Amino acid sequence: MRRLFPFLLVAVLAAPPLGADPGARFLGAIRLDAAGLEWLGGFSAIEMDADGAAAVILSDRGRLFPVQLTRDDGRIAAVAVGAGALLTDAEGLRPPARGAMDSEGLARLPDGRLALSFEGDMRVAVHGPDGRETWRAAPPAGSGALPGNGAYEALAADDRGRLYTLAEDPPGDGPVPLYRRATRRWQEIGALPRSGGFRPVGLDFDDRGRLYLLERRFSLLGGFAARLTRFEMVDDRLGPGTLMFETTPGRHGNLEGVSLWRTADGTLVAALVSDDNFSPLLPSEIVEYALPD
Repeated sequence: MRRLFPFLLVAVLAAPPLGADPGARFLGAIRLDAAGLEWLGGFSAIEMDADGAAAVILSDRGRLFPVQLTRDDGRIAAVAVGAGALLTDAEGLRPPARGAMDSEGLARLPDGRLALSFEGDMRVAVHGPDGRETWRAAPPAGSGALPGNGAYEALAADDRGRLYTLAEDPPGDGPVPLYRRATRRWQEIGALPRSGGFRPVGLDFDDRGRLYLLERRFSLLGGFAARLTRFEMVDDRLGPGTLMFETTPGRHGNLEGVSLWRTADGTLVAALVSDDNFSPLLPSEIVEYALPD
């Protein structure tokens, strides 16, 4: 998509956050403001190219935006955002129902196609570069009990093209089930414990097949905090987890999406995107951390 649209430059922010785990290293953050794109915002997910030179970001208003990044010694120096593609159904139409295009999760399949998860009208679907739906699947069984704004925000795909998702706020206080779609059905392959008031909002795999979970927490006094945890996959199921970092409240905005990529010298980088909720009080930005391997 990034070849189809004009790009607008925005500037870099460089204030380092506090409270990160010593094993992770803050690399930088960049605002995604762009004059002339009044619909820019509400970012819920990101997929970086393998070399970190370009990305696709998803808005929860049903739009995909192409992004090009200029880097200086691996760190983001500037970013250019394209006008994007509006998501439509298989007929190329925009459903009129409120919440029909509440797009939250994003995963790049091995063949380059993009899979998306939706709240509201809960589903997982594949959309083409023009935004048109080409495939869809119903959510895991029992999803009707989920709150409308607490469903499937997180989505990932492994190197076999299998999709993974989990709900942000399922009923009860127990662990959150992690689902994988294989052989045309969803299977529970593990469960993630809830702790510290954090809720799951993003998933991605790195190039070594390890799964990363992004969680966020909000408080009226402190604002948003985020933490990133890496999970090994053992015998094709969810294995033990290791905390990569946890930010102090208010150091970033509302981080919702995560994507892993690797620099030319082999450094593993987590790129995260924040949702401004279309509010001037919150930033839209890409944040990056170098992670221990």
